[in-house]
Amino acid sequence: ATAAVSSMSTAATTAASTATTPGAFDEDNSSHEEEEEEPEVTMYSNPIQLPPDYPVNQETCTFLSTSITFNLALANHLYGLELWEQLLQQKPHEEPSKIFKTLKSNSCILKYLHGAGKLYEYTIRLERARSKSSAMSRRSPFVLMAILNNLGQLHSILHNTVLTKKCFQQLQSAVMCWLQMEGLQSSSNNKRSRNQELIQLFLENSMLALQMVPQITAAAA
Repeated sequence: ATAAVSSMSTAATTAASTATTPGAFDEDNSSHEEEEEEPEVTMYSNPIQLPPDYPVNQETCTFLSTSITFNLALANHLYGLELWEQLLQQKPHEEPSKIFKTLKSNSCILKYLHGAGKLYEYTIRLERARSKSSAMSRRSPFVLMAILNNLGQLHSILHNTVLTKKCFQQLQSAVMCWLQMEGLQSSSNNKRSRNQELIQLFLENSMLALQMVPQITAAAA
């Protein structure tokens, strides 16, 4: 099941224009730069990859559940974006308000985007439950940040203004908390570099998204 999710996610990443992000959950991810006409809120597109020798027991199964659910959400999100991009290419000169109405009437795209949203929300519940248990051996604040980032990006596409604002406010708070509580702790240079890339991505996304909220509201009107 995990291999299938990874395969689907990889295929969708190729077609989704918003899918390039720095990696944090595996060692082989590399970042790529794409030309953009205007600033966009970028989704975190890398699945959680567990090592082949990852121990499966009562304690580690909680993070295994988080990983599988997050990767399923990511696969649905990426494929929904791929279908959305294909639709946009068919209507290059359409007005934003008409494009949004087209999205709202496309049940196939909405099925994947809404499915991704529900899976992200369930992953948040899993992480919150895990934070209250003793299974903390692989706890990472970046998992929750990635979920909030992607859920906020999803809501911005669907023009859910209130939920977009809520997600990115929570993301901004999580980033600030990390900078205050853990940003000064010692770590390897490679790990510190990856952490800084992610923090920059999430902070820039949250600031940009909160600035774009009035535009999202206007487009949905």
